[in-house]
Amino acid sequence: KVEDIVFSDNAFFNNPIYIKNMEMLENDLLEIKREYSTRKNYFNQRMSGMFLSILGTIARKISLNIDENESNQKIDMIIKYIHENYEKNLSNQDIGLQFNFHPNYINKLMVTHTGLSLHQYLLRHRISQAVHLMQTTKMTIAEIAYSVGFKDSNHFSKYFKQKTGRNPSEFYKNSTLT
Repeated sequence: KVEDIVFSDNAFFNNPIYIKNMEMLENDLLEIKREYSTRKNYFNQRMSGMFLSILGTIARKISLNIDENESNQKIDMIIKYIHENYEKNLSNQDIGLQFNFHPNYINKLMVTHTGLSLHQYLLRHRISQAVHLMQTTKMTIAEIAYSVGFKDSNHFSKYFKQKTGRNPSEFYKNSTLT
C-alpha cells in the first residue's frame, strides 16, 4: 500500500518538482535502496536521515531558483570585486555594469549568500578594513576613512560607532601601535 504524505512546513513538496542537474542525488537514492534491501541494524534511522538530507538539498535548490554552482561562482566574483575595490565609490549600479547583471539581481545574490545587502556588505567590509588600518598603521582617522572608501570622516565615524559600538577615536586609542 502506498501512503500519501502531505508536507505542512514546505508545501512546495506536495506538488511535482522538476529541477535540472540533480544527478548528484542518484547515489544517495541508491544508498537508501541498499539500506532498505539489507535491513541492517538501524536501517530505518539511516534511511530517514539520508532522505532528510535529500529533501534539504532539493529545498535549497528550489529556494535559490538558480543553479547553485553558477550562483556560487557569481557571488564569489562579486565578493572578490568588492574586496579589491572597496575604497572606490561603488554602487549596485556600478557593480551591475561590471558584471552585466541587473543591480537588483546582484543584491538578491548577496542577500541569499551572505545575509546582507550589497550596500551592507560593502560597509561592513570597509569598517573591517578600517579596524585593520587602525591596528597596523599610524594613519589619522580622516586618512583611514578616505582610504577605505568614505567620502567624509563624519559619515565614517557615525557608521563606525553604529557597527562597533565605539567612536573611531576611542577604538584608535585602545589599539595604537606600541
